[in-house]
Amino acid sequence: MGAILDRDMAEKAVRIAGMAFTGMLGENFLNRNALHVVVLDPVKCFGLWGFGEAILYEESFGAPRDQWERQFDEFARRKAHVSWRTGMDTHLVQQRFPHLYVEEDIKFGGGVCRDGIVVGVSGV
Repeated sequence: MGAILDRDMAEKAVRIAGMAFTGMLGENFLNRNALHVVVLDPVKCFGLWGFGEAILYEESFGAPRDQWERQFDEFARRKAHVSWRTGMDTHLVQQRFPHLYVEEDIKFGGGVCRDGIVVGVSGV
């Protein structure tokens, strides 16, 4: 785990995003009522660890899973995996580097890689 970005810091950041999501949900600004966020450990993103070991924190907001129209948690992980593997945002892979996709990759935007920090989101 990184010395600066640890699980507690990731959890706080995700919870702040979750509060914004919940507020927008209450104001009917959103097209869906669920959100799942995955944050990867930047120290483990580009090293010798497997993807599952790199997950630092994840959380869902909004409707319970049994009311989701899709598997947003799985989609968020798969988006994060594309960004983790390529070191790029998923929309960039989709639009400029589609040749980097492998068969099991999800081809939706929603994964970002900023300065080694990888986050995947799905739902909204």
